[in-house]
Amino acid sequence: MILRLSELRYNKIKCILCFLLLYLFVFLFNYLHADEKAKNPFNSAIPLFPASYTESSFAPLINPVFSDISPSSSISYMMQNFEDRKDFNHYFLLNYAGFIFSYSWIDHLYNYNDSLECSNSKLFTVGKGFFFNNMFGLGANYSFSKSSNNNFDGYKSLTIGLLFRPVRFLSFGYTARDINNPRVYKEDTARSNVYSLSIRPFNNITFSFDAVKYEGRDFEKSDMILSSSLRFIYDISAYAGITKDKNLMFGLLIPLGINGNRSSSIIFDGYTSDFYDMRSSGLGVTFSGDKTESSIIGLKRFLKIMINNDISEIKTERIFSKKELVFFDLLNAVKSAKTDQSITGIIIQIDNAKLGFAQIQELREELKNFRSVEKPVYAILNALGNKEYYLASACDKIYYNPANMFAITGLKAEVFFFKEGLDKIGVKFESVSKGPYKSYPEPYTREHMSREFRENLTALISDLNEQYLNDIIKDRQISSDQIDLLFKKGIMTPLEAIKAGFIDEISYPTEAETDIFKNNKFLNLTIVLNDYVEENKKTYKWGPRPKIAVIYVSGSIVHGYSQGYDKFLPNTIGDETYLNALNSAFTESQVNAVVIRIDSGGGSSLASELMLHNLIRMKKKYNKPVVFSFGNTAASGGYYIACTGDNILSSKGTVTGSIGVVAGKLSLKELYSKLGINKDIIKMSEFADIFSEAKDMTAAERKIIEQGVDYVYNRFKIKASEARGIAKEDIDKAAEGRVFTGSQAKNNRLIDTLGGIIAAIDLAKKIADIKDEYDVTHLPEISVPLMDFLGIKAETSILQEKIKTFIHIFDFVEFNEEYALYYCPYKLIIK
Repeated sequence: MILRLSELRYNKIKCILCFLLLYLFVFLFNYLHADEKAKNPFNSAIPLFPASYTESSFAPLINPVFSDISPSSSISYMMQNFEDRKDFNHYFLLNYAGFIFSYSWIDHLYNYNDSLECSNSKLFTVGKGFFFNNMFGLGANYSFSKSSNNNFDGYKSLTIGLLFRPVRFLSFGYTARDINNPRVYKEDTARSNVYSLSIRPFNNITFSFDAVKYEGRDFEKSDMILSSSLRFIYDISAYAGITKDKNLMFGLLIPLGINGNRSSSIIFDGYTSDFYDMRSSGLGVTFSGDKTESSIIGLKRFLKIMINNDISEIKTERIFSKKELVFFDLLNAVKSAKTDQSITGIIIQIDNAKLGFAQIQELREELKNFRSVEKPVYAILNALGNKEYYLASACDKIYYNPANMFAITGLKAEVFFFKEGLDKIGVKFESVSKGPYKSYPEPYTREHMSREFRENLTALISDLNEQYLNDIIKDRQISSDQIDLLFKKGIMTPLEAIKAGFIDEISYPTEAETDIFKNNKFLNLTIVLNDYVEENKKTYKWGPRPKIAVIYVSGSIVHGYSQGYDKFLPNTIGDETYLNALNSAFTESQVNAVVIRIDSGGGSSLASELMLHNLIRMKKKYNKPVVFSFGNTAASGGYYIACTGDNILSSKGTVTGSIGVVAGKLSLKELYSKLGINKDIIKMSEFADIFSEAKDMTAAERKIIEQGVDYVYNRFKIKASEARGIAKEDIDKAAEGRVFTGSQAKNNRLIDTLGGIIAAIDLAKKIADIKDEYDVTHLPEISVPLMDFLGIKAETSILQEKIKTFIHIFDFVEFNEEYALYYCPYKLIIK
């Protein structure tokens, strides 16, 4: 850790030195001899606020980089007046998504004779800024004019800006204005360069110094500006600056909080100056759309969450539609809402919980954390199901749709067996397993469960069911007798469910929301999850923000690159895709810690070995902390890749373990015979065709495969034993193919702590000693089918879901050429 911190400090020092050298180069370049030219009269229109930090309405016109810094969306107006003139100049500015569009009606400007002249000009400006990692930015503005006065008509100007914030207390700004020497009065005007430095000794105080250097002229004291900014209670900011000639600029930012703390800040700008012995002044106002930490009015609102569609764990990119939320976004929104002063409660409408059992537990945990600060959570339950009710039971109050009867049945697990069907078509699955509980081949080699299979699965489901019922009993404060009564009856009317304590109100969704607002005495303001996640939150800290990278291992583990991510095929994670993600996370200097999120039942033993090896190699080379987060499933190969000795967090309902190995092949000999297909083989050794699908496995071949499986299995046990600190003579108690819940795995020392991905990120933050704000980056970057990428998304039908599930059952076919598999014995679907 000390080495890591030293490396970060060294990199920051290098960045500062490089920028200072660039600053010096630009300064010396502009100080070289050049012919003196007249100052650009258009530049006198807007007062010179600091180019390294400002809250000013027209900041993007001072330094184009500011168009990509908060406020992310705003509209501004400034009115300018000159002494003894009744006419005004008017300036409008729109800032959105990093772009600016400015329109100015300029009635009068100073000419080269030091007097005001009727310019009758329309000035247009467009620009774009880019600000990377809260540290370095660049941008450009292009301006042009239309005027009935030939002296000001056809003006065209290009301005570029740079911004560098290497640490939290230092900001450098540079603006090169009129770099193309625009013509006014048919003469070239002087380029001007603004050098700006801002220092923030304390979080709420900023001091700035700016100096303007005109082409062909020396620095003049009148072109130097000192300014400061203060931030007060409710995020109110005041700023002011002054020059040697006592020209003054000032401003005030007031967050009103009309819609929570969003779309409600107002900025007042003003200045007074003497220009050619004539006083000019201006006043401006801006309405911005940033979300501040607090506000004066701060009207409260409810966060509304709809649980009705698939929520993926992995981020994908689309260009013509809103970003699709992932499971982390949902959890993180609930976590953020806990401390968000504008959120007074949560309404969660549950239609169809297409989440795994462990994911439901993670969401329940975040909802309960939200409630711990005396903020209510209301569930509107429209669907009938065990998972749906399990989620709703974590809320303060449950509104139930009167159209449905009420029932929970306890959990069940279903396992299909295909041997008889495969026999009819002449397909044989020949396998060798290590570990009596490694029952992965049984659905294809047996007609019913073996004793070990049933024993392990019963223990697993019993523990999950106990978790399920105990959580409901605790959260709803009902007795086990009430649940037993419901199980015996099978179903209840909604009124009976109220009397038994399972639900609180019978209501349609619209009426339920009306009742929620009435009881809480708030205006009926809500913000839906997507909008809440995409709200632009104002950034107060300078300097690069540390990152925590979350790498997702989702789906079957395969050799090569990931596949799937469409409507029919199951997802896979390839060892090459995983390696690319590791490279991205470990080589990026701003990533301080890595979280590996696993939702996989395993797969290829070779790919699993490569994934483990590459992670250990990266850890040794880059010395970054790693934390594992287990999702719905982290079993067999999904567990093997976590055998690095790092912290493992798991939900209590995660399916994990399955330390065992299976190997084998498909024999299509009988099928070929039925179809009249013959296959001749010429081989150079006895076992060259050991995995041929055209023949059955011989006794000698089985013995060879058993030797290989023994080797792979012993290697798995050694890796798990060393990583978890379990004595080799004791590892069999946690191995032999047994599958555990997260709670059982903790008791068997296979994991460290019970918790979800939010807890894992918090632990990674603590280990990496990250104290300030940080970003979470998600890897790998997954490509999606063209239609989805373009945002043309069709709803997944029930038939498509059934087909995908059925294909998943037979995904052993994709491992036909693998020697051995670290694979979970069954696909577990909790209902």
